[in-house]
Amino acid sequence: PELFVGLGALFSAFALIHFSISPTDRLSGFFHGYESYTFYPNAAALFLLAVLPFNLNLCLHKQRFWYGFLLLNSSAFLLTFSRGAYLVALACGALGAVFSVRKLFNRKAAKNLLCLSLTGLLALSFAFGLNALKADGLVVSERLLLKDDAGFASVSERVDFWKGAWQMSLDHPWTGVGPGGFVAFYP
Repeated sequence: PELFVGLGALFSAFALIHFSISPTDRLSGFFHGYESYTFYPNAAALFLLAVLPFNLNLCLHKQRFWYGFLLLNSSAFLLTFSRGAYLVALACGALGAVFSVRKLFNRKAAKNLLCLSLTGLLALSFAFGLNALKADGLVVSERLLLKDDAGFASVSERVDFWKGAWQMSLDHPWTGVGPGGFVAFYP
């Protein structure tokens, strides 16, 4: 896990540097121009979403310097502005809280919770502060509440795709449309 978290921190550091000096409005990686899966904002968020639980575990059970890595990885994760990844992180956090409630009544767990909370607040402050410093940065509330044009268009396109997929499943209930048939049969 240490190597994985270290690679995540290296990715986050380069991505944060790229985000701060480039005209992009979402953190997505640092190799723009290549059509690589790992350098879209949602893919970057997915990678960091996989790193964060390991990072949390290292913070709770290893040395304290892992909190610096958590700050770096969390800040990069927040700047992807991936609403889907935020929802997954929220659900995982809630699930983790449910399973760890009984452990909160000892001194060490309370201290760890305080350290994690402070690291989270620092990550929020750093990430959204860095975004605010950019002249072309996203307005966070608009992105999260679907008030920006790109967010609304993305959601409405997905709803249209779901409606079309539902219609295709009704039209072809037994055989479906086959691989690659979505484009041909999309209503």
